[in-house]
Amino acid sequence: MNGMTSYAPSTTETVSGADTEKRTSVGETVETMKREAKEEAAKEDVESAPAGPPTYEFPDGGREAWSVVIGAWLVSFSTFGYINAYGVYQDYYQTHQLSNYSASSISWIGSLQLAFIFWGGVMTGRLFDKGHMRITVFVGSVLSVFSLMMTSLASTYYQILLSQGVGLGLGLGLLFTPAISCISHWFRRRRALANGVLASGSSTGGIIFPIMLNKLANNPNVGYAWAVRATAFVVLGCLVLANLLLKTRLPKREHGIIVDFSVFKDKTYTIYVLGCFFVLFGIYLPFFFLQQYAIQQGVNENLAFYSLTFLNAASVFGRVLPNFLADYVGPLNVLIPACFVTSILIFVLLAVKSAAGMIVYALVFGFFSGSYVSVIPAGTASLTTDMATIGIRIGMSFFMVGFAGLFGTPVVGAIIAHQGGSTYWGATTFSGLVCFIGVGFLVWARQRQARKTGSWRV
Repeated sequence: MNGMTSYAPSTTETVSGADTEKRTSVGETVETMKREAKEEAAKEDVESAPAGPPTYEFPDGGREAWSVVIGAWLVSFSTFGYINAYGVYQDYYQTHQLSNYSASSISWIGSLQLAFIFWGGVMTGRLFDKGHMRITVFVGSVLSVFSLMMTSLASTYYQILLSQGVGLGLGLGLLFTPAISCISHWFRRRRALANGVLASGSSTGGIIFPIMLNKLANNPNVGYAWAVRATAFVVLGCLVLANLLLKTRLPKREHGIIVDFSVFKDKTYTIYVLGCFFVLFGIYLPFFFLQQYAIQQGVNENLAFYSLTFLNAASVFGRVLPNFLADYVGPLNVLIPACFVTSILIFVLLAVKSAAGMIVYALVFGFFSGSYVSVIPAGTASLTTDMATIGIRIGMSFFMVGFAGLFGTPVVGAIIAHQGGSTYWGATTFSGLVCFIGVGFLVWARQRQARKTGSWRV
C-alpha cells in the first residue's frame, strides 16, 4: 500500500525469537544462582575461619600514657633498683652478722630475690591479662614493705633468707611484670623508649639505695636496722604513688591458665628466651661482687662503697638511649651488640687494679649492661602478634629466666670460694662464657624473625 510492502514475521521466526529469549533468561538465572552460591560459600568461610589477633589503637603518648610510665618507673625504682643494691648487703653480711657463711651461701639471698622477681611474672602475667592488675600490685606493695621491715629485725641466716630472699622477692615479683605489661597497653611505636624510661628507674634506685645503705648502716648513730627501715619508707612512698598511676586500657582475657607453656610452641620466642637465660646467668657478677672485689684490690673503702653507684649511674643512660634507638632499628638489633660488649667486659674485670680503673669499669659496664633488662620486654613484644597476650608471654619468659637468676650468682660465689676468695679469674671466665652463649641464641632468634618478617628491623 502506497508503494510500501508490509512485512509480517513468519511463524518460524516468532518461535525462534521466543526460544532465544527463554535461553537468555535461563542463562541469567543460572549465573545468578552460581554467583549467590559463591557469595554464600565465601561468607561461610569467613565465619568459620579462626579469628586473627585483634588490632588496637595505641596512644603512644599523652598525659595519661606518660603517667602510666611514671608509675611503672616508680615500680622499677623499688624492685630492680633495690636488687641492684644487693652488692652492699653481700659485702656487709660477709663482714658482720653472716661472717661465718661463705660468699656462695650469702649470695643465695640476693639470687632468690632476683629469681622471684622473674618467677612472679608467670602468675602475674596471667592475672594481668585477666584484668587483676590493681589487686596484684597492691598485694605486692604490702608484701614488699612488710618484708623489708622484717629484714631490719632479722639476725640469723635463715631469718634473712626468708624475709629478704623469699618474702621481699615474692613482693617484688608481684610488682614488676604488671608494671611492664601496662606500658604495652599504651605504647606501640614508641614502646622501646617507654620501656627504657621505665628501666632507668632501676638504675636510679641502684644509685640511691647503695648510698643510703652504706652511709647509714656504717654510721654508729643509725646502724644496719634503721638503714634498712629508711629504705623501706622510701619504697613505701614510691609504691603508694605507683598504685595510683598504673592503669590498663585493653580488654581483659578471661580464658587461659596461669602457667601456659604453649607459648613456647613459637620457636623463635623460645630461642629468644634461651638467649636471655644464658645472658642473665652471668651478667650479675659485677652487681653482686664489684664492691667486694674493689676492696680486695686495695681501693679505698669509702670509694669502693660508690662502685655500685657509678655502675648504676651509667646504667641510666644505658637503659634509655638504646631503647630510643630500638624504636628505629628494632629491639634485637640493639640488644645483641650490647650483650656482646657486656660479655667482653666481664673478662675485662680481671684487669681492674686501681681506683681509676674501678670507676671507668663501673661506668662502661653499667652503660652496656643496662640495655639487657630494659630491652627484654620490648624484644618480647616485637615477637608477639596479639598484644592481648603480652602479659603471659612476658611472664613465661621471666619465669624461665628466673632460674638463671637463682643459680647464676651462687655458682659464681662457689667458684670464688673454691679459689680461696681472693681471685676472680674462674668466676669471670665462667660468667663471660655463658653470656657469649646467650648472645649466640639471641643472634639465632633475630635471624629467624628477620626471615619471617622479611625485614632487618627486628
